[in-house]
Amino acid sequence: MPRGRYSLHDPHDHTPLGEEHFHCAPGPSGWRYVSQITTPTGDHRGSVDLAVDELGRPIRLELHAASWQVRGAALDGVTWVRTDPTGTHATEGNVRAHAFTGTSPAFLVALTRLLRLTPDSPETRVRLVAFTDPVLAPPHGRPVLGPAEK
Repeated sequence: MPRGRYSLHDPHDHTPLGEEHFHCAPGPSGWRYVSQITTPTGDHRGSVDLAVDELGRPIRLELHAASWQVRGAALDGVTWVRTDPTGTHATEGNVRAHAFTGTSPAFLVALTRLLRLTPDSPETRVRLVAFTDPVLAPPHGRPVLGPAEK
């Protein structure tokens, strides 16, 4: 089972944000990625659990950050439930999109599996729903990229 760690940095000023310790593996129904995210001082900051089917569709997503939680899957587009730390403000979302994205490299790997990319693949636009740290809020519940062409 492949495992390792990614160093996470702010994309603007390259400040260290921490590390993502992961393991991933192909399985009978697709591919799964599980990770724990830590701060630069080693404190727990969150986690990612993403499973995709053999076509690359997200069949299960669970994210944790700052006591917030998101669970989602491909269901008539993509569907998710976001729960606040107290559990009193759970919100649901569903949009016509292909997959999810966020700060974890897992989403890039999952997207390449979905698109079956090769070095000579033509440009393809897809709709993605992004969950941003630390509260895992999607931007207005809308996909972050333009219309899908796939």
